[in-house]
Amino acid sequence: MVFKIIYPFRPYLYVAATEGNSYAVAAYITRKHQHALVEHVEKEDLDLVSCPSFLPIVTRQLHSIVLQKNHLSGLKSQFLKISFPSNHELVAFKKDIMPQIKKNKERLGASSEYTTLLTE
Repeated sequence: MVFKIIYPFRPYLYVAATEGNSYAVAAYITRKHQHALVEHVEKEDLDLVSCPSFLPIVTRQLHSIVLQKNHLSGLKSQFLKISFPSNHELVAFKKDIMPQIKKNKERLGASSEYTTLLTE
């Protein structure tokens, strides 16, 4: 005997907002995309978790400690879990939001490079 079951699944993705702006981002998303369901969750951030490696690198006669990724540290960050009723809405949301994410990453990278130059 074979049983079939239909399990309702809402496709989702996680979005990280800068510290202190997660509620504003959630409000913007729910206002712009009415079908989106936004939840605040705490998860391990595997991309931003870093720990100092104890191999000093010499740069301009200054010793500095290099930060390396460490997925075992267990540090948690706040994320927005955004779920949609269908895959079509998820793809439309990603198409709408990806240019802004790329722009923010470039701006963040430029500011971190600038601060690195200032500290050297």
